Amino acid sequence: MEAKLLEKICEELNEELRGAFISKIHQTDEQTLLIKFFMRGSTDILLISTDANFSRMHLTLVKRENPPRPPRFCELLRSRIEGARVLSFNAKDGERIASIKLLKGKEREEFEVRVELLGKSSNIILLDKDKVVVDALRRFSGDGEKRKVVAGVQLAELEKPKDRSPQNKEEVQREGSESLSVAIERYYTTLTTEDSFQRASSEVGRELKGIKKKIKRLIGNLKEDKKKAEAAIEERFFGELILANFRLIKKGMKAVELLDYRTPEQKKISIPLDPSKTPEENVDKFYKKAKKAKVTGLLLLKRIPKEEGRLVELEKIQMQLEELKNKEEVEALRRTAEQAGFLRTKRIISKGDKVRGAKTAEPFVRGKTSEGFEYRFGKTGRGNDLLVKEYAKPGDLWFHANGVAGAHAVLKTKGRTKPPTEKAIFEVAKVAAVNSKAGRSLKVEVIYTDAKFVTKPKGAKPGTVKVSEFRTVFVKSGEKD
Repeated sequence: MEAKLLEKICEELNEELRGAFISKIHQTDEQTLLIKFFMRGSTDILLISTDANFSRMHLTLVKRENPPRPPRFCELLRSRIEGARVLSFNAKDGERIASIKLLKGKEREEFEVRVELLGKSSNIILLDKDKVVVDALRRFSGDGEKRKVVAGVQLAELEKPKDRSPQNKEEVQREGSESLSVAIERYYTTLTTEDSFQRASSEVGRELKGIKKKIKRLIGNLKEDKKKAEAAIEERFFGELILANFRLIKKGMKAVELLDYRTPEQKKISIPLDPSKTPEENVDKFYKKAKKAKVTGLLLLKRIPKEEGRLVELEKIQMQLEELKNKEEVEALRRTAEQAGFLRTKRIISKGDKVRGAKTAEPFVRGKTSEGFEYRFGKTGRGNDLLVKEYAKPGDLWFHANGVAGAHAVLKTKGRTKPPTEKAIFEVAKVAAVNSKAGRSLKVEVIYTDAKFVTKPKGAKPGTVKVSEFRTVFVKSGEKD
C-alpha cells in the first residue's frame, strides 16, 4: 500500500471509527490481524496485513477462519487493548507507516498500535505511552541492519522505510458511493486471488514435473533391466554348449572356449565358469539364471507399457494445468492427480493444530499401491508400535527390512475380496526397504508375514516385535521413488 493511499485510508478511518471500542482481536495467520470495532450498535472489522507483496490496512467485509487457539501476539493484544477506545488513526507523512492511538480503562492507559507496511520488513508493534515496545508481530534482536524490536526497548524511529520489495502503482478506483476501504479490498482481492492462483499452479506444476522425471527414469531403468534379462536368457545356450562338450570341462576351470554351432562360420566363444563348481553345477547355474531372467522379462513386458501409459496420462494432466484460469480449477486438477496416484493427498497442518485438544500429526505415513491397496509405515518407534497393536489385523501383511533398523509397514488386505498381488507385495516391501537403514543399498532383503504372526514382547523397546514365521523378498532400493 502506497503512502498516499495509507494517508487517505487513515482519514476515512478517523471519520468512521474515532471513539469506537475494540471488541475483539483475531490473527488468522502469521501475517494477518483483524481488529473488531464497536460503535453505535454496529461492528466494523479492520484488516492489517504484513504480506510482503500485499501489505495493507483497510476495513473488510470478507469472513476469514480463525485458528483453534490465538497465536502469541494476538493473545497479548487481547489482554492489553481489548476494550480500549480509539483516539485517532495517523499516517506518517510520506511513509507507509500508520499508528492507531488508544485509551483504555479508568486508568486511562495509553497505547499505540504502530503499523509498518514496508514490504518484507512489514510489522505490527504495540507501544505504550512512552514509545516502549510491549510486543510485536515480528521480533528483532537488533543484529545486523535490523532495528531492535523486543519487549521493554524504546522503539527507534526509522530513518527511511527499509523496503526492498517493489510496489506496483496502485490503481484503486471507487465505484459509485462506495467507501475507500471497499475499493481497496476489491483491488487487493483481485491481486491476491491472482497471486494465489499462480502460486497454486506453480506448486502443482513443480510436483508433476518431479513425478514425470521419476517415471521417465523408472522407464529407463526398466528397459535397461529388460536388456539385462534378455542377455541372461541367452546364457541358457552356455549351459547347452557345456552339456554338449562335457568331457572338455573340469572343475577348477575359470573359462572355456567352445564352438558356437549357431553361426555358419562356427566361431569360438568364451564361456566364463565358476572354478569352485563342477561342470554339472555350472550348467545348473546358467539354466537357473536364464529361467529367472525369463520370468523377469515377462514381468517387464507388462510393466514397461503400463509405466509408459502413466507417463502419457501425466503429460495430459500437465497440458490441462496450462489451460486453467483460477485456483479452484487448480485444486480440482490436483485432486484428479491424487486419485490417479501421481500426487500424495495434501495435508495442511497449521500451527494451531499443535495445541491442546487439537489433532496431532499421525506417527505413521499413509499410502496406496499402484493397484489401490492401502498401506501405512511408521515414522517413529511409537508409530511402529501403533501399527502392530492397533492398525494391523489378522489377514493384513506386515513388512520389515531384515536384520536392520527401520520402519514397520502394513499392507491392508483384510476385508478385500481379492488377495494382494505380487506387485502390491513388492511395492510395500520396497517402502519398508527405503525407510530402513539399508535404504541406500542396491538390494535389500525384506521379510513379510500375516500380521497375526507379529507380536510385541512385554516391556520391549518401541518398535521391537517378535515374528514367529515369515517369507522373504529382495527389492532394489537405492533411493526413494
